[in-house]
Amino acid sequence: MTLTGLPDLMAHEGYPGHHTEHSTKEARLVRERGWQEHHIQLLNAPECVVSEGVATNALDAVMTREEVHSWLTGELAAHAGLDPDDVAAMLRVSEAQSSMKGVSGAAAMLLHEDGRPESEVIEFLSRYNVVTEQHARKNLEFITQPNLRAYIFTYSVGSDLVRGFMASHRQGAFARLLSEPLTPGQLATQVPVA
Repeated sequence: MTLTGLPDLMAHEGYPGHHTEHSTKEARLVRERGWQEHHIQLLNAPECVVSEGVATNALDAVMTREEVHSWLTGELAAHAGLDPDDVAAMLRVSEAQSSMKGVSGAAAMLLHEDGRPESEVIEFLSRYNVVTEQHARKNLEFITQPNLRAYIFTYSVGSDLVRGFMASHRQGAFARLLSEPLTPGQLATQVPVA
């Protein structure tokens, strides 16, 4: 984990991402409404697309990119003992890498749809994700695990759906995503949900 990835990780897994979404939905849907099925979240279910979309957009819901940059190059860089200019350079690299979010999905398609050998998929991941072979192998491990291999698509698809929903519903959109059982179809059609 690099310093530049820390704010996104904190927002994705904690506040206002997964932990906040699951806690809020349990309070609102299970305790208030008695909808017991919301006690659990099934893996590889449509709700995972929304949940990962919420988590991948969580940081943007609470901080602007400028605020994140300022925090990283200021307080966090100082605390970590890093030169703010080095952190700024790391941020530029991270931002360039964010445009490659579809690489893991493309690698999964190469492997599972096209039947390409694992060695070729590892080369593809290393080259286009700009990562070490060890990191590419870890990514391959994820996309070959039978219960998770389709899950790789929840991140990019969910992120796009949630970003579109937030843009079209602006006021209160993220709060709705945290507290209502919205489906990918509802997000895709942009239909207002009560």
